[in-house]
Amino acid sequence: MNRKTLISLVVFVGLGVGAFLALRSPEKGERRGPKNGPSGIAKIDKDQVDELDVTNAGKKTSLKKEGDKWWVIAPVRYPADFDAAVKNALEKLADLSWGDVVSEQKAKQKEMEVDDEKGVHVVVKKGGSVLADLYVGKPVGGYTMVRPAGSDQIWQAGGVQKWALAKDTKDWRYKLVTDFKRDDIETVTVEAAGKGKVTVKRIAPDKDKKTSEKFEVVEATGAKIEKLDESVAQGLVNTIYNIRAFDFADGVAPAETGLDKPDYVVTTKAAGKSYVVQIGKNKGENFYAKTPENPQVFLLPKYTAERFTKPPVDFRDKLITDIKADQVAGLEITQGTTTIELEKSGADWKAKKPSGLTVDPTKVTPLVGGFVNWRAFSFGDAKAFGKQTAKIVVRTKDKKTTTILVGNTKDQDVWVQISGRPDTYVVKKYMVDRFLKKPDDLKKSDATAKKS
Repeated sequence: MNRKTLISLVVFVGLGVGAFLALRSPEKGERRGPKNGPSGIAKIDKDQVDELDVTNAGKKTSLKKEGDKWWVIAPVRYPADFDAAVKNALEKLADLSWGDVVSEQKAKQKEMEVDDEKGVHVVVKKGGSVLADLYVGKPVGGYTMVRPAGSDQIWQAGGVQKWALAKDTKDWRYKLVTDFKRDDIETVTVEAAGKGKVTVKRIAPDKDKKTSEKFEVVEATGAKIEKLDESVAQGLVNTIYNIRAFDFADGVAPAETGLDKPDYVVTTKAAGKSYVVQIGKNKGENFYAKTPENPQVFLLPKYTAERFTKPPVDFRDKLITDIKADQVAGLEITQGTTTIELEKSGADWKAKKPSGLTVDPTKVTPLVGGFVNWRAFSFGDAKAFGKQTAKIVVRTKDKKTTTILVGNTKDQDVWVQISGRPDTYVVKKYMVDRFLKKPDDLKKSDATAKKS
């Protein structure tokens, strides 16, 4: 190593050490603190805490332990969600450990999110006495920034995390609408106002006989269900035993929620007991719901409510086609004035229409593979089918023909009919788009043609 290289290396190392020390040094007006933490704040024992006041985004929620249960006592009185909210908060507070003071500058409080606006203000009590009064802020370098109330000192803290405390009142409240074991479900009955009723029986799996879980319809009015769509039954039982609300609707009149005359009443029999959920009107992307024994009105997320708010007709099997790819002998696709007609010749596909089209077999294979086990997600009103926009004709080796008519599109849903059947199906747009190809989509490229 020559002299110049050695000098450069020494300078580089020196600059690196200087930069490291500069980064480690407190800014002006900052100082390092002792490891035992701020004075007046003792180690928090989660089992001794019986009261929490949490102010998040300017909104205060007060929680109190009464007997062996936790309650939200302000701004409303309601059972607290111990497992999903209170327990996490107490555990994180109990894990609180102290590092260094990183700043005593008041101007730093907003940046570190330990001010009144961005910080979570938590007051921990035992028997009315305050154990800790803290502003919990953002994570920085593996620590959480914490400021004791009444002090400008911002501390590094371990254990405690802002997410466990930064909750609105609704997130501290107990949100379970139903709570029983899925494996205890015996039957589920769905009553749809003006559309009929269906009762589905769950047949539990038998390990000795190596049978899987199955479902059967034991009663149905309003629709004839010759074959059950088991995916609907599965979705029903997977949701109904553990329904969690999105929010609460306090003080809303029954007429406003629609719960004076529910659109759906779902009754589950589990381990010999009955559990009832009533579903009313929607409010934006949520639905009003309640149980008969509880006056509280909940708001359920749309994706949850739609798993069990289904009329009897939706329990019917929704199979559109079930044609295996190797059984397809011919395919015709018509869109407007354009028609593609394909015919299988041995292992190859040829185009009868339009003339001059040389087909790339690799582009036809995924096309004909889409007709196996093709199912709709719901039945639609025939009036919503509208004007026919496309037609797909599938001919099989056994000389059978299936004609698929494509109708109206709304958002990402498409209405589909099968010639000779009374039903109108609703499918996702992408499921139809995979069939609606143009000649250029299927033709063999020049490079491929020359190679072959």
